Amino acid sequence: MKISLPACAVLVLAGTAACDSKPSWQPRDVGALSLEFPCKPEESAAVVKCSRSDGTTFSVATVDKEGLAPEQQLAQTKAYVEGMPKSELLEGGSFPLKWREVRTSEAYENWQWYQGGKEYTVRAAYTSATPPPIVAEFFSKVKVK
Repeated sequence: MKISLPACAVLVLAGTAACDSKPSWQPRDVGALSLEFPCKPEESAAVVKCSRSDGTTFSVATVDKEGLAPEQQLAQTKAYVEGMPKSELLEGGSFPLKWREVRTSEAYENWQWYQGGKEYTVRAAYTSATPPPIVAEFFSKVKVK
């Protein structure tokens, strides 16, 4: 959705941040990860995520994989990524495993860690042809505790 300048001014006056390009970083701990979201995150089940007015979505999903060795997790995820039709493995030798995938109307940047029997997949979804600069900034704020 494109917002015209007058509509943007109305939204700002109404108290929304729909036209604010500067993010308000929100710190959050999710299991073994400490990260900052560029919008207010909400939690549902095993996913913490937030969406910005430009349609970019940021999330971290946690999956319990107790009993799986890190090498097995790495191999499983690499096989999953390599089996997807529109995906690219960016870094696959160790954690974080990094890949990009494209689906019908969105592209995804994914980083995955595996620690303490849990898989943590951090994702940024966007609709532009290339990742917006905020995607790199988001990933730079992800730390393993």
